[in-house]
Amino acid sequence: MAGPAASKKAERDQLRDQLRGYRCSTAQVALEMMRRFGVRPRTAWRYALGWTQWKLAQEFNRANPGARLTEARISEYESWPHGGVRPTVQMLARLAALFGPSCDTHQLVDAADLAAMPDADRLLLTGVRPQPCDQSPGASLSTVGTGAYPGQDEFAGRRRRRDALLARGPEMGSEEEIAMEAADQSAEFGAWAEGTNVGPVTIEQLHDQVRQLASGLIGPRVLFDRALVLRNRVFDTIEGHQYPDQSRDLYVVAGWLCAMLCSASNKLGQHAAAEAQARTAWLCGEIADHNDLRAWSRALQANAAYWRGDVLRAAQLSEDGLRYARTGTAGLQLTCQIAADRARLGHVDDANAALNRIRDEREHADTAADVGQSFSCHQVRQYGFTGAAHLRLGRPVDALGEFNDALVLVDLAPHAYGLSTVHLVRLDAVRAYLRLRQLDGANDMIRPVLALPPDRRDDPIVQRAGTVSDLLGEREWQATPLARQLQEEIADFRADSAARRALPPAQ
Repeated sequence: MAGPAASKKAERDQLRDQLRGYRCSTAQVALEMMRRFGVRPRTAWRYALGWTQWKLAQEFNRANPGARLTEARISEYESWPHGGVRPTVQMLARLAALFGPSCDTHQLVDAADLAAMPDADRLLLTGVRPQPCDQSPGASLSTVGTGAYPGQDEFAGRRRRRDALLARGPEMGSEEEIAMEAADQSAEFGAWAEGTNVGPVTIEQLHDQVRQLASGLIGPRVLFDRALVLRNRVFDTIEGHQYPDQSRDLYVVAGWLCAMLCSASNKLGQHAAAEAQARTAWLCGEIADHNDLRAWSRALQANAAYWRGDVLRAAQLSEDGLRYARTGTAGLQLTCQIAADRARLGHVDDANAALNRIRDEREHADTAADVGQSFSCHQVRQYGFTGAAHLRLGRPVDALGEFNDALVLVDLAPHAYGLSTVHLVRLDAVRAYLRLRQLDGANDMIRPVLALPPDRRDDPIVQRAGTVSDLLGEREWQATPLARQLQEEIADFRADSAARRALPPAQ
C-alpha cells in the first residue's frame, strides 16, 4: 500500500499534469502548489517542475560548471529559516535561472525569508530598506543603536527624543515648550530627508560614463576593468541616502554596468560569470522598474547561455525578454537572437517567423533611443543574425547576401562598429563560402580576422574560428594545401587570445 508521502507525490503529479493541460505557466503551477499543499516558494517551484531534490542538484551542477551542489544542501536551502542554511542572493538568482524564464529571484522567497535575511540581501531583493524605528511590541530601547546598518544610531536617537516628548506630562514643560520641541524635531527630520549623497549633476555624469563605455569600441579586458570600478562606485553610493528617484537612477546605472560586465566576461570566456552579471542586471531592472534594462538583460542572459551551448534556454530567455521591449532596438535584438537560435535548433517554422518579423521591424528601428552601440541592434548586427539564421537553415546563398550587406556598411564607416560584431560576421561569411565550395572567397574573407591582435580575439571569435577550422577539416578539403594552411593559421590564432590571457578576478 502506498504511504502518505507517495500519495502526496501522486497528488502533486496529478495537479501539475492537469495545470499543464490547461497551458498554465510554471509560475502558475508553483503558486497552486503553495496554495494546495502549503509548501514554501523554493519547494513549490521544484514541485512545479516535477523534480526531486537530487534532480534539482544534478540540473544545477550541469548548468553551473564547477558547482558541487548536493541534495542535502537543497534540503537545507528549502528548510531555511526554520532550520537549514540560508541561500545567498546569488544562489537564489541561479536557482531562478534554472527554474526557467518565468521565475524571478524574488519569487523564491516569502515573508519568513525576508524577515530572517540580512538587510543587504533584503534590499537587493525588494529595493526596500529596513525601518530602524520599527520594533516588535515589548522591545526595549536598549536594543536600538547597535549600528547594524548605516544611520541606525542616528535614527534611534531621534526616536528616543520623540518618545520622550510623547511621555511628557503637563508638569514637564509648558505647551509652548513642547510645541517648540516638536517643531525642532520636525525640522531635524526635514533636514535629514532633504539631504542626499548624490545630486543631479553626478547622476547625469554617471549616465554619460555608461554611454561612453557602451560605445562598443573598447576591448573586453579594458571594458571589464573600467566598468568594474564604476559599478563599485555606484554600489557604494546606493548604500548611502538619496531621494527615491535618485535611487532608481542609480539602480539603472548599476544595471547597465553589470550588463557591460556580463558582455566583457562572456567575451573573455567566463560564461558562468557572465550569466551571474546578467542576473544582477536583471535584478536592478526589476528594482528600478526599467523595461529597457530588463529586455537587454534577458538578451545578455540568452547570449551567455548560447555560448555555453544551451541553445534552447537561450531561445526561451530571448522570447521572455520580448515582454519588456518597449523602446529602442531591444525587441529587434531579441527577435534576431530567436531567429538564429531557433534555426540552430532546427525549428524551421519558428526561425522563418522570426526572420519575417525582423524584416517588418527593420524599417521602424529607433537606434537613437539606445544606450550605446553595446545595447543597440544596429544594421550590421541585424544582418549578422539573419545571415546566421539562413546559414543554419541550409541557405548559404541567402546567408552570404546578408553578410555582404553588413560588410558594405562596415566599409562605409570602418570605425563605427565593434570589432567583435564585425569579425563574427566575417567568420560566418567564411562558413557560407565553404558551404558553397568557394575556398578562395573564404580565404579572402578570413584574412582581416586572422590579423586581429591577441587582446581583441575574444572568446566568441575564437570559438567561431574553431568552427571554421572544423569545416576545413572535412574530407573534401583534406587534399587542398590552402585548406591545410588555413587550419594551421587558425590554430595559431586561437592559441593566443584575450580569453587565454589574464582573466578578470571572480566577482
